[in-house]
Amino acid sequence: MQHKSTFKKSIMSLLVSTVCTGTPAWADETVSPDYAAFVEAAAYVCTGTLFNDVPASHWACGYIEEFANLNITSGCGGGNFCPEDNVTRAQMAVFLVKGLEETLYDQLDGSGSGLDADLLDGRDSGYYLDWNNFVSVPADLLDGDNDTLAGLSCANGEVAKWNGSAWACAADNMGPNGDITAVNAGTGLSGGGGAGDVTLSADTTYLQRRVSSTCAAGSSIRAIAADGTVTCELDDNAGGDITAVIAGIGLNGGADHGDATLNVDVPLRLSGSSIGGIIRGTNIGNTTHAYGVEGYGNTAGGHFADANSSGYAYIGYGHYGIDARGNTAGGYFKDLNSSGYAYVGVGDTGISAQGNLRGGYFKDINSSGYADVGYGDYGIWASGNAAGGYFKEADASGQAYLGYTFLDGIDHEVGIWASGNSAGGYFKDANSSGYAYVGYGDHGIRAFGNTTGGYFSATNSSGYAYVGNGDYGIRAFGTAAGGYFSDSNSSSYAYVGYGAYKILGSGTVSFVQNHPENEDEVIVYAAPEGDEVATYTRGSARLVNGEARIPLGETFKWVTNPDIGLTAHLTPINGWAPLYVASKSTTELVVKSAPGYPDNVAFDYIVYGLRIGFEDITVVQRKTQEARIPSMADHRKAVAEHPELAQYTALSRFARMQGSSREAVKAQMVNAAALLEKIEEFDPKVHKIDGPKEMQ
Repeated sequence: MQHKSTFKKSIMSLLVSTVCTGTPAWADETVSPDYAAFVEAAAYVCTGTLFNDVPASHWACGYIEEFANLNITSGCGGGNFCPEDNVTRAQMAVFLVKGLEETLYDQLDGSGSGLDADLLDGRDSGYYLDWNNFVSVPADLLDGDNDTLAGLSCANGEVAKWNGSAWACAADNMGPNGDITAVNAGTGLSGGGGAGDVTLSADTTYLQRRVSSTCAAGSSIRAIAADGTVTCELDDNAGGDITAVIAGIGLNGGADHGDATLNVDVPLRLSGSSIGGIIRGTNIGNTTHAYGVEGYGNTAGGHFADANSSGYAYIGYGHYGIDARGNTAGGYFKDLNSSGYAYVGVGDTGISAQGNLRGGYFKDINSSGYADVGYGDYGIWASGNAAGGYFKEADASGQAYLGYTFLDGIDHEVGIWASGNSAGGYFKDANSSGYAYVGYGDHGIRAFGNTTGGYFSATNSSGYAYVGNGDYGIRAFGTAAGGYFSDSNSSSYAYVGYGAYKILGSGTVSFVQNHPENEDEVIVYAAPEGDEVATYTRGSARLVNGEARIPLGETFKWVTNPDIGLTAHLTPINGWAPLYVASKSTTELVVKSAPGYPDNVAFDYIVYGLRIGFEDITVVQRKTQEARIPSMADHRKAVAEHPELAQYTALSRFARMQGSSREAVKAQMVNAAALLEKIEEFDPKVHKIDGPKEMQ
């Protein structure tokens, strides 16, 4: 039987062949007797307990468990081996390395068959595990214990050497190569080292020191010490060849012997010819007060006049920086490199300035504010982090910010923010009668004019309105509607002057009047509403000889369609009687009684008709905005706070007719609740106000 290591060598050869070529080592080959014997010899014991998915009955159980016993595999996780899964090249690499390690170990532990003769020189592997077979090695290194250099520290010039029984420090005998152990940098040098090639360099910071001290006036340096200090001596040159000092223009004094002194003439008078001026001062200093010319005087710091014209200027005059005057202008300033120039104090104008870009530019260098004056088609173009502009009357309370943003719970970005004790603003047309106060008392705008108090128009649409126009409060016009009004809390809205409708809205058409018996309450009545634009007339009459011919209201015929839509209702008075409508028109109603019945019955009548011209108004229309039932929250709140008001509702009235309660009738209104759910009642917590599309 082959040894286990021989099997491992064989199986590893098969694995290597399979991984490297991609073809099983036994593919398309006849199984030899030796290979059959090899497979038979490799029959390992199987317990069927190492992996959940490899029972003892599995044909490869012994191989798989031996694979695991050799620590080559631990399975695929969860206690399984996954014997039917494919093996990746990465997994095979792990198998090969672990398998080769196990094989080599067995071949060198004395129990294997040994490596090939050309690798072990024909010797068994056990030969190389015997320390006595090693030659030229100190005996102490072959005694089987551990030998280390731990704790051994040698000085410079020493090395670790074996003395026959232990490691010890000994001199490093380099022979004729010298005994220099280190090169150190001294004064004025840098570099050096204690091993290998070393380099020394000059220390320029030491060799090139600056002189650290000076000599007094009249003395010169005699010697410089190494630390930079100097030795001084008096100058021995008492010569010189100046023979005289003569005062020139604007100076006086001088001498041709002894000490000479020069003084500036007061007043200084200079004359000459120069394109650039007689006096030119240049101060090359970079301090805060670096002046070209500095002058002082009790009247002014300086006075300049054109001897040939009227212009003159005081510099530093009283509390003025410059006080300048002339027959044409007080001052003239021009940028020689550009187009800008300005006259100061010209005619009746303080400043007259022109330029290709703008007339003037002003900026606060400490803040963000700046303004262009005479800029394009703008008189003033101003900007700033606080506001574009600020104007205030020094003697009163009026003030205004232009281009101003302020916080009042929300950001307000306004063109003008103005305030004053009388009004926030006042605007007037100097050529006409119109004027308006803005922010006046408790009024937002209070405006007046001979034609109208106010006029408002949408520049992008057709809508416009007059406010306070003649004897009208508001006159409004627009191609969509004359007016639109909405309650943002309930969503109820109304168009006024809208198409064929004088009023079209989601609420009711109602009127209100004071309660005649309770001064704390009012009466609110709603108009009847139907699927047509109806007219009606009504009255009372009596049969005469069994017939009544009733002329209808004389205006009824002018507003009612005479051909369709006429209906009449009769109600006998003081008893039942068989009455019927014999004929009807927009001018007359004929009523008769049945034969054999009283012929003098009194009765009430009402005649309904269709309003002329409104017969074809569509009842169902395309939706242009939400038209939910307006919120009834206010009415429910009123009933909750004042339960006595509930008796006046239609719900309570019909409940009394049925001999029932409000709650019972509500519970019966199943169909009404379903219909209301489809239409929806406006809930401000859920829905948003949905105005006309043209206003969104």
